[in-house]
Amino acid sequence: MASQADAVRQFMTRRPRAPRDSAGGVIVVAAGKGGVGTSTISLLLGIAAAGRGIETLVVDAAAGTGTLNVIVDQPNLDGRNAELLSIADHLTLAVPGTPVDESEMERRIRYRRLASSYGDYGCVIVDAGSRSASIAAALTDARQLLLVATPDRVCVTATYALYKQARGLSGVPASTILNRCTPDQAARAMDALRAGAERFLGGTLENAATVPDDARLADCMNDGTLLANAPHTHAFAALQPVALLGASRAAPLLFAI
Repeated sequence: MASQADAVRQFMTRRPRAPRDSAGGVIVVAAGKGGVGTSTISLLLGIAAAGRGIETLVVDAAAGTGTLNVIVDQPNLDGRNAELLSIADHLTLAVPGTPVDESEMERRIRYRRLASSYGDYGCVIVDAGSRSASIAAALTDARQLLLVATPDRVCVTATYALYKQARGLSGVPASTILNRCTPDQAARAMDALRAGAERFLGGTLENAATVPDDARLADCMNDGTLLANAPHTHAFAALQPVALLGASRAAPLLFAI
């Protein structure tokens, strides 16, 4: 049996292909390094879409390293099958279990079973985290990739590397969300990312949103009131231009700067 690394390498080096029509409203939220806020961004986007009356599914696809269940105070499902948890009106959270000794191929098969339900929702937001295998599996269904980054040099470099990897994997359009930073910091980070994308990859990478470091958001997460109070935070407001990316399975997916 091929090793996990071999399986991931085989999956990541497949010929690129265009996104499937059935991918409709699936947004993949990913990062080049951990700890930059993919779970928080995914949940805020989900709350925004659900608040417009859109049946929304937020998926924790980060292979046991995601924190979506912690943010909304739901149990850890290690060793069990995935569960669909209704956490608010029009908002469902998919928290996969993580069976012990599960191989990368088994994890991918389990994710495919979950993805078969995407057509039941008007908007699907997948928190793929920062693991290459999780991101690769999630991109199979995506119509848009959002690269979450902080403005430090290490994260900007890792974001460029992920963008390069994603371009080789699929034809899914990508944009960034600069998290926990000021507009000036975001502008400098984007200058570096755009220059690398254009010069070395012949691509265009734009920023979909700049999310400030938000003390009120942190308070909501700490006291367990995020679902109720997220719309009153600066971070939530900053993400509004992105919130309808996956709201329609028929409309073109556009983002505003």
